[in-house]
Parts: sequence; C-alpha cells; structure tokens
Amino acid sequence: VAVPARPDPEPDTSGPGRKIVVAREKKGRAGKTVTRIFQLDLDEAALAALANTLKRTLGCGGSVEEGDIVLAGDQTERAAKLVREKTNRRVVIGN
Repeated sequence: VAVPARPDPEPDTSGPGRKIVVAREKKGRAGKTVTRIFQLDLDEAALAALANTLKRTLGCGGSVEEGDIVLAGDQTERAAKLVREKTNRRVVIGN
C-alpha cells in the first residue's frame, strides 16, 4: 500500500524572504499615476534611505506612506530593477 506523500509545508510569507511588489496606481490621486512599492519589511531609516536613492536615481518625486514607497509617475520597470539590485530580494510587478 502506497503511503501518500506529505504536502510541502507552506512557505513563510513573513520577514525578509517575502517578495516585494511594485505596482502602478491612479485611484484616489486625481488621475495622476504613481508607482507604489510595498511589502518591503524595512525599518524607517532604511525605508527612507531607499526612497531617497530611488528618487535621486529615477529623477522623480516621491515619499514614504504607511511603510510603502510612493514614486511620482509610472516608474514600475525602472523601480523594480533598482529595488531588486538594492535589496537582493524577489521583486514582482503588480497590475
């Protein structure tokens, strides 16, 4: 009688191993497009430093809002590449 294989344990979705999402959004911004980077799991100082680096490198405005980085304009491809280089984590592009 074959014993069914145990399913793989659920992957840990907390902490630094979690993917970072870079998404474009317009809702609630008077029609203006912004790029939101979330699930960073960084402390405030590291988050502010990464936001400043991204703004300087991409040549755009931006801010930190509730633990997310928000950049002015559609910067999804360029921001995803830079975040991947700076954090060495998996980055996915949402919507």
